[in-house]
Amino acid sequence: MHTVHNIVFYVTGHGFGHATRSSEIINALSKTLKGQIFVHIRSNAPRWIFSQNVNAPFEYHFVSIDVGAVQRSFFDVDTLNTLRDSYKFYLKKKNLVKQEVNFIKENNVSLILADIPPIAFDIAQQAKIPGIAIGNFSWDWIYQPYTSEYPQFAKVVAKIKESYSKADLLLQLPFSTAMPVFKKRKKIPMIARKATADSDMVLHQLGIDKTHKDRLILLAFGGLDAAGYIMSGIKKCPEYLFVIPTDQPIQKMENVITVNSHSNVKFLDLVNTCRLIIGKPGYGLVSECIANRTPLLYTDRDNFLEYGVMKKQLPQCLPCARIPRYYLFMGEWKESIDYFYKTPLKWPKINANGADVAAGIIKKYL
Repeated sequence: MHTVHNIVFYVTGHGFGHATRSSEIINALSKTLKGQIFVHIRSNAPRWIFSQNVNAPFEYHFVSIDVGAVQRSFFDVDTLNTLRDSYKFYLKKKNLVKQEVNFIKENNVSLILADIPPIAFDIAQQAKIPGIAIGNFSWDWIYQPYTSEYPQFAKVVAKIKESYSKADLLLQLPFSTAMPVFKKRKKIPMIARKATADSDMVLHQLGIDKTHKDRLILLAFGGLDAAGYIMSGIKKCPEYLFVIPTDQPIQKMENVITVNSHSNVKFLDLVNTCRLIIGKPGYGLVSECIANRTPLLYTDRDNFLEYGVMKKQLPQCLPCARIPRYYLFMGEWKESIDYFYKTPLKWPKINANGADVAAGIIKKYL
C-alpha cells in the first residue's frame, strides 16, 4: 500500500498568477508521486482558480494568510492601507500560527509549500516540518521602498525577513532579484500554463467566426476589473474585436465580448486564442504569454518593485511594447496595436518546465 503524502500549500491572494503557478506545481507533484498526495490549499485567492486548474486531490480552505499589496486601482498600490492591514495582521499572527499548527498536526501534514506568505515558515518551524518557498519576489523587498513614506513599514519588513529566514529552501523563479533573505535558494525555470483547448473550439464557444481570429485582442489586468478605464480605446479601434474578462455589466458594443468567471472558456484559452494581449505585466500573465506565444502590450504599474524587473527583462523574453498609461486611458491605442500587426514577431526559446523541476526537488523533502 502506497503512502499518501499530506501537504499544505499556502498561496497569497495577491493577483491570480501565484494561484495558477501553484496549481501547476500541485499537478506536476501529483504526476511525479503517481497521485499519492493530498493537498490542503489554504489561501485568500478565489476557490474557482484552483477548481479550474488543479488536477489532483485537494481541499480548499479560505484563510487570510497574508496582506499582500492593497490595490487602489488595477495599476497602483494603496501603501497606507497596506500598512494598516499589515499591522492588523500581525496583531493576530500568534493565534493564526497556533491555529495552523493544530491543523497540520490533526491532518498529519508532512510538508508546507508557500507562494509566498511569510507566516508559512513560522508555521513550518513550530510544526517541525519542512517549509519550501516558491516565488519571484519576497514581500520584504516589495515593502522596503514604502518605508521612505511610512517609516512604520520598517517593523513590518523586519518581521517578514525573520519569517522568511526560517524557510528550508526557496525555489526561485525567473523575473526575480537576489532574494538574499532566504538562506538556501535554487533557481528553477519558468512555471507557465500551456493551453490545450483548440482555438477554433474557443472561438465557437465565444460565438466568433474563425475568420475574425486575427482581430481578437484580450484585455487583461491581473484579475482586477478595468472595464471602466478602457472603453474609449475600444470605441476608437472598431476594426479590432476585444475580449474582456469581467463579472461587471459594461456598455454593449459591437466589438466587445465579455467573459465572466463562470464561463466554460478559461482565461488561459483566451490568452492562446487571441492575437494580442493588452494588460498589466505580472508574472502570471507574462509567463502565459511566453508559453502560448502571444505578444503583450503592457502599461505601467506604480509602487510595486516587480514591475521594474519585468520591464527590464520583458524584451528578451517575448514580443512586447509599452503603452503609457495616459495613452491607455485616453484611448490612443491604435498606433501601439498596429505595431504588432506590421512587425515580424521574434520568439526566443524560453524553458517553461519549472513545475516539473520544482516537483522533482520537492519530492526529496517528503
